[in-house]
Amino acid sequence: MTKHLAFILLFVATFISKGVFASFDSGYEKPIIAALNDFQAGKYSDARLAITQVLEQYPDEPRVLFWCGMLYVSDGESITNRHNFDIGIDCLKKSLSLDPFFNDAWGVLLSSLVEAGEYSKAVMEFERLWEIRELPKNDVIWTALFIVHPAYINLGMKKALADHYQQLLDYGIVDDELQSKYEHLESSQ
Repeated sequence: MTKHLAFILLFVATFISKGVFASFDSGYEKPIIAALNDFQAGKYSDARLAITQVLEQYPDEPRVLFWCGMLYVSDGESITNRHNFDIGIDCLKKSLSLDPFFNDAWGVLLSSLVEAGEYSKAVMEFERLWEIRELPKNDVIWTALFIVHPAYINLGMKKALADHYQQLLDYGIVDDELQSKYEHLESSQ
């Protein structure tokens, strides 16, 4: 993963998840913030060590697993560091197994898999999300579909992708980008 993408992922997740710590007084916020500060300062090993120590104290806390996953999948190093990437993916998956409605974790998991070229895994995880979540009073499903769109295309799964877009449109979602992507897929088949 490029440093630029890693920073963007971290920034977006930090911005979106300001509510991740809201109304919690659990004791893990300050150590996680310290780990994030280490990460932003380029101290990737220190950040991973700090988040791992928090994870040892809170092994079944979805938010801790999320931040651990974030720091490992976007550790500022090349995606070729498969060991760290795989640890991050495992943390994100465990976070989602404990809280399947944790939208930030879905977004980071799917975008990390797509960025790493793990298209089959990205599609598999998206299909799991599709099964778990009800069609979509919230926008996580169509946002997730936009994220995995390149994975479906790279796997030659345009028909399945178009079917998902069609289901969202049939559900009554009005979104120009959704409509545009669907029409483009339909015209290219």
